[in-house]
Amino acid sequence: MNPILSFWSRSMISLRKTAIVICLLSCLGGTGCPPPAMSTECRDFFLRPASEREKVFRTYDLDKQLELYRCGMNRRPPDSSLPILIAERGEGVISTLLDKLEVEKDELFQYGIIDIFAVMSVKGDLRDRRDVIDRIRRVVAKMKISTFRELAAKDLSKIEQNSAG
Repeated sequence: MNPILSFWSRSMISLRKTAIVICLLSCLGGTGCPPPAMSTECRDFFLRPASEREKVFRTYDLDKQLELYRCGMNRRPPDSSLPILIAERGEGVISTLLDKLEVEKDELFQYGIIDIFAVMSVKGDLRDRRDVIDRIRRVVAKMKISTFRELAAKDLSKIEQNSAG
């Protein structure tokens, strides 16, 4: 093999490895990783004016709302209005949200669901609901990523304060 090509090839491999390490370190170091690619459906939703998004969002079923909320959390800046709209559904969605919280693997989205419960607690939907608080507490205790666990614990504390009977 040509010595120049051999050197170039080794240099390119070294550069690729360096780029991967830099990317990993920036993700782990808190500067953040690029958000996942957004689906066409999510992109179309978030291209709408805010007032139109709010109107159409209310017409969707809970699963669709949660899907869009997940997309909204991955935006920069994240969309912070969707938990309020989901919480408006009231006590009827508590059981489903708890089930989804407990099976969710993405800790950022677990925190997002807990944030919905925090809004519900402000509205009074969780008054005297020790069962809900206990299930949320178990999820928070199992979180491995300290940042999400700390944020979720703060929300849990607010939920407990707002839900005391």
